[in-house]
Amino acid sequence: MTHHFEHNHGLYLSVQPIFDNVSIEALENKLTAALPSCPENQTYLSSITSSAAPSRVKLQRLAALSCFLSLLKEICPSALSSIRLHRDENGRPYAQTADHKLQTMDFNLTHTEGLVACALLTGKGRVGVDAEAVMAPERAQKLTARFFTSREQAYLASLPCDKTATEATRLWTGKEALSKQDGRGYPLGFDSLCVPDELTLYHAMIQVSPKTDICFALSLCVPENSPVPCVGNASLPLDLQKSL
Repeated sequence: MTHHFEHNHGLYLSVQPIFDNVSIEALENKLTAALPSCPENQTYLSSITSSAAPSRVKLQRLAALSCFLSLLKEICPSALSSIRLHRDENGRPYAQTADHKLQTMDFNLTHTEGLVACALLTGKGRVGVDAEAVMAPERAQKLTARFFTSREQAYLASLPCDKTATEATRLWTGKEALSKQDGRGYPLGFDSLCVPDELTLYHAMIQVSPKTDICFALSLCVPENSPVPCVGNASLPLDLQKSL
């Protein structure tokens, strides 16, 4: 049976903090128990816990997948009973039901040090999401020189020095979110300051805890006619702003 979401058509986002004291083994066991037992899901889990990956990256990958399953459980719990997780030829994750018919949904994950997020679009279309801690000024400068367009570089140069790294990080996550929504990889020659007419880009700045000054930029890229994002699943508070 294919699960359809027309009755619940929408765009959903969950953003969660991740802490170093979380046990990788406990999280992997939790996900193994939550997913239907099948070769596809076992292969997917094995791919994100590859022994070649650093422990912190394994933890982030598992936490991002947990974020997706929690969000799916909230939106359409019946889908969890037959979900099959895969990656396409470009490594982008997608889900099928047990009878191998595509679900009427698309999801995308992002993880970084201290934060994971999942975007879920029910109905037609694709979604891309990316998050990253605000870069150190030196890294922002190098990234800008290497990957940003001349127009973007001029824009960043016009900002006060204490705003440049934050805005560079925001633009970078926008590029990544577009790339992940497209699914063919980076770079695509995307000018973050000019969002294509057929797409909508949202941005948010997130502070995980008032006890730390670490701030994250998050970007969400969806088709232009997508519903307004609904932030759910006990997500961190964030104010999503549509890119102009």
